[in-house]
Amino acid sequence: MDELKITLQNGYALVATIDNETIDVHTVDPDGTYNQTLVTVAPSGGGEQFSVRLYTEPDADPVVAAIVLHHDADDEEDDGDAEEIKDSVLHYGDYGEEVKVIQRRLKALGFFDGAIGGNYLSKTQAAVEAFQTAAGLHVNGADCDKTTYETLMADDAVKAPETAKDPQKYAKVMDWWTSDIQKIFAKGVVAKITDVETKLFWYEVRRGGTNHADVQPVSKSDTAILKRAYGGKWAWTRRAIWVTIDGVTYAASMNGMPHGGGSIKDNGFD
Repeated sequence: MDELKITLQNGYALVATIDNETIDVHTVDPDGTYNQTLVTVAPSGGGEQFSVRLYTEPDADPVVAAIVLHHDADDEEDDGDAEEIKDSVLHYGDYGEEVKVIQRRLKALGFFDGAIGGNYLSKTQAAVEAFQTAAGLHVNGADCDKTTYETLMADDAVKAPETAKDPQKYAKVMDWWTSDIQKIFAKGVVAKITDVETKLFWYEVRRGGTNHADVQPVSKSDTAILKRAYGGKWAWTRRAIWVTIDGVTYAASMNGMPHGGGSIKDNGFD
């Protein structure tokens, strides 16, 4: 299998691979989010040369790049040396065969539903996080450490429960005034926020609020993903979300308009 990664305009990166007779092209957005829906590939000049068009905005001119991939039909895909992988730590943003190994295993166990593309991005992070939670490990989906890897590859590795496959079936509904949710989502607590419609997720910290939780994105990358869920423009429109705290998910809703005072000065959310 051959692969090529190139940087395009507007901060996008493109990865193209050829495996047997299959061409796979995907992009990495400026905010680090895996995206496979905005790419079209068309033959250019015959053979293994392709013209790739990436539409960064609905009405924008496409970014065009030419790629040439060489393929040896006798090559076979290699999962890599398991012993070497055991001693490594994979991180969010990594790319390669080692990532494919854990993606295949996570998919076999029911935690991962993305393409086996070798990119450690948002979908893989969420799958690792879900596995760590189910296996009772320290939860940090951005890292697949040695303990996580060995537990994942074990013959008796835990399989994904139904709750991990469809959060909508198990998200808890808790009244703001009559339940303990204000103690659970107390001031200073960081929560994972998942947009129900787009499945994008990011992290927010509760800073205050009485009749509701006043929250702020933790970092610039979290702000970028939040804004992306709103189609790139801030709005008061209310959206359905899942709020996950300490492995438990709650049903909620949010608006997407920065307002009031901000206590985090470097998160791009004034």
